[in-house]
Amino acid sequence: MPSGTGKVREGLDEGRGFDRGARRRVGVDRAGGTGGIVSGGWPVWARVLVSVLLLYHLSAMFVSTLVSPPAFSMLEARLGNFFAHYYELIDQGYAYHYYAPEPPPTPVMTARVTFEDGREPFEIRMPTRGTAPRLRYQRQLAQAHHLFDDVLQTEMRGEPARQSVVALSYARHLKKQFQGCLTVEIELKQHMIPPLQEIQAQLEANGSRGVDLDRPEYYRFRRQVGVYSCDDL
Repeated sequence: MPSGTGKVREGLDEGRGFDRGARRRVGVDRAGGTGGIVSGGWPVWARVLVSVLLLYHLSAMFVSTLVSPPAFSMLEARLGNFFAHYYELIDQGYAYHYYAPEPPPTPVMTARVTFEDGREPFEIRMPTRGTAPRLRYQRQLAQAHHLFDDVLQTEMRGEPARQSVVALSYARHLKKQFQGCLTVEIELKQHMIPPLQEIQAQLEANGSRGVDLDRPEYYRFRRQVGVYSCDDL
């Protein structure tokens, strides 16, 4: 056999092998033609499920932009109620509206860890000023909100605030973080937004010194959640 013919046949054999391999990979159904692909991607039920979930999520996000107070129609209110449980599940609150039209007071958690060996107590504030990136600060703010809500719900059930599940979880975490922990004291307070007129007056009076937003009168709801013994955590 001439050498050229051998090369041609070899190429044809390789082509047939590639064709057979391609058919095996994509699973072409000969009876159904090229449209009968049975593998190589997500199953139909998975694609339908993901499509439905994405449509539900996008619809919920669209509705959330409509139902922002203060004014909306009854239709928008009903749509908002329909997605209310989903908003709670994904914590879709003021952050999505960029804290508009009027942000609520900021919950602030402070924790004080004392040590068995007499070391200087370690104090923690959440959210922590200067936290970077800002998304991490937003996460701390959400954690403080969850603690505040859980403490209120615990007290509404007639139980002491120190039995808050979230507060106990934070106390256990701090115990693990600090060796030789003696006690963990958790306190909650709310930071109010000063009126704009008051800020303007302080700026005019203080000039370049600015405004002290940490003044005691800007805080309310000061409450000791509990003092936890590290031996009991």
